[in-house]
Amino acid sequence: MKDTQLIVSGILWVLSATGGFLAGFCLTSGSDLTGGVFSWLTLTMLPLCFGLALVTPRLPWLCPLLAFYAITCGVGADAMTDKTMDRNLWGIEAIYAQALAFPAVAVGGVAGVFLSMRCWRRKATRPRLRDNMRYAAMLLLFATLLGCAQQLEAQQASAPANSRPTGLELQDALARSLPHDAALPSAKPSQEFGSTLTAEGSNWTVTVRWNPGELHRFVTWQEGDDGFSLGIPLRKRNKPFESSWGGVTMIRNGPYQPACVYQRNGSNWHVQMSHEQADFPFEADLRKELEQVMSGQRHVHRALSPDGTMVTFRGPAYSGSDTIHVEIWMLTVNGRKPSLELLKPFLSGNITTELNREIHGTP
Repeated sequence: MKDTQLIVSGILWVLSATGGFLAGFCLTSGSDLTGGVFSWLTLTMLPLCFGLALVTPRLPWLCPLLAFYAITCGVGADAMTDKTMDRNLWGIEAIYAQALAFPAVAVGGVAGVFLSMRCWRRKATRPRLRDNMRYAAMLLLFATLLGCAQQLEAQQASAPANSRPTGLELQDALARSLPHDAALPSAKPSQEFGSTLTAEGSNWTVTVRWNPGELHRFVTWQEGDDGFSLGIPLRKRNKPFESSWGGVTMIRNGPYQPACVYQRNGSNWHVQMSHEQADFPFEADLRKELEQVMSGQRHVHRALSPDGTMVTFRGPAYSGSDTIHVEIWMLTVNGRKPSLELLKPFLSGNITTELNREIHGTP
């Protein structure tokens, strides 16, 4: 009898953890950021926590601990398998999901513990009630898991190919909440610059101009019929930024702009940019990074030149909003330029660079 009870309790724990994981995983697969996320988490976590609390009334802290851990794992798994963008803020997404799930976790847990303790006082029927509560909780969790699976299948089947995922909306909303620098006035047509870089591909062009020793970058971009010029103030990194993603280690060192706002025709454009060295410890890391980023994300424009310069441009077609993201990376392996044999399979677009050109009237 005890073996059966242990098996049933183990199944309940597994079902609860799986349900929380699916709730977090489905969260960014198709829900909207307003009532959709809250409704989805409430419909999933309320019965899950209620069913788990029915069989663990003496350990009430286990219910929220398991629920929040499972949601975090689900959001993390969704971010790591997302091929449309780099979800580097997925940790904040998980905190956001936990905050929205808290009412359902609290209500479901308290209701489950209250009902279980009331039934537990009836000593004459305690064994039968205990077994019945386990089986009822199992049926409830099974039904919730079935609903999660159907929801995920429906989202994947109904989402159009060019739909914008909720993860991107949340990333954009979080980035817009950061302290923003003001964009610089656009460069004058007669203004001269010592360095110029132009990247172009199918239906897009990005030109970046700057003077050596200055952090300001003046960008002119064109994507289809959209485009304009703006000035972007970059910041120095206090120290090189090391990141590991998808099994690839990369160290970036150079000026960047994480959050800049540019006002145009009554709209606030969210702007991000980096112009830096991207160093990899081994050629295998660089090759894997290129295989991942050059495989193709919808509406992400990239150009790679034989000298190891890579330009990435994400415009309104990618974000679906007033957002611009420009990255210029000088790729290196242990501080040295990568070999042409390594870069050749990934070369794309056209990049022309004119560095340290002599400006009229200056040395």
